[in-house]
Amino acid sequence: MEDAIRELLNGKNFEQILREFELERYELLDIICTKLYMSKEKPTPEEIEELKRIYKKEATLFQLTNEKVVFISDTHMESDSEKLNLVKGAFEFCHENNIHHLIHGGDIADGTCMIDNNPKNIEFDEVPKGIAALQAEHILEKYPYDPNIQQRILGGNHDARYIFSKDRIDLLKLLAKEKKIYPLGYDQAFFSIYNQVVSLEHFSNHNFAIEQILELVPHSLKIKGHYHIGQFLEESLFLPALSYRIAESEEKRLPGFIVMQASETEDRVNIKLDRYFYIEDTLYPPMNPYILTRKKK
Repeated sequence: MEDAIRELLNGKNFEQILREFELERYELLDIICTKLYMSKEKPTPEEIEELKRIYKKEATLFQLTNEKVVFISDTHMESDSEKLNLVKGAFEFCHENNIHHLIHGGDIADGTCMIDNNPKNIEFDEVPKGIAALQAEHILEKYPYDPNIQQRILGGNHDARYIFSKDRIDLLKLLAKEKKIYPLGYDQAFFSIYNQVVSLEHFSNHNFAIEQILELVPHSLKIKGHYHIGQFLEESLFLPALSYRIAESEEKRLPGFIVMQASETEDRVNIKLDRYFYIEDTLYPPMNPYILTRKKK
């Protein structure tokens, strides 16, 4: 939206533009990203520097300190891989353990359907209009809502299929409106833990614009959906799936969720990570926590 870009460059406040154009925060950030890296009409060097400054300033969508947070991902609802009892189990875990924050790492839905007994991606031309809307309606009916849990949700590659279907469904906006879930956008979003910037990601393919944004906003940790692997590394946390899509017997691919809690000392931020996993629908606790340490800047 060129009008929003023009007003930003003319000095109008970011929040004012959100209200004026009725945009979610992630949408205006995406407009800036598109203008910077994908627009045919390139900004001037001065405009590029100003847009980069604005993006960097506004990119962190929320802040955490010592709150306990449950991370789920890849629920793949409306498919044979859906395990709604596991999803509900994560919410029950939050309720039983007094946890008030839950973040979904992407692929809420699966974005597939059966046409002539063959599975098809829902955005394909041969998929009739109406199927995506019907699936979205079912997802809204089934997706858990708890007024005591503050939910945030990132859209993954399977969720984006609904946008490109004949029904033009934006699942994030529907969930935001009907379930009061804060939408983080698609593919990638930033948040902070004790001022340590984290990149929440759900993509695997080469994406020039996202790679440029990741370079623009320095971050000390990546949390990744999409891979269906529960694994902790020094620079990245991989989220397990909460469905049986590509689930295998090896432990790191068992369905489950991650519980995160941070603490700080005078010069360090410590991030404690516990991975809970399901075997035949029974939830098992983690054996040992994983502790990430980041030096304060």
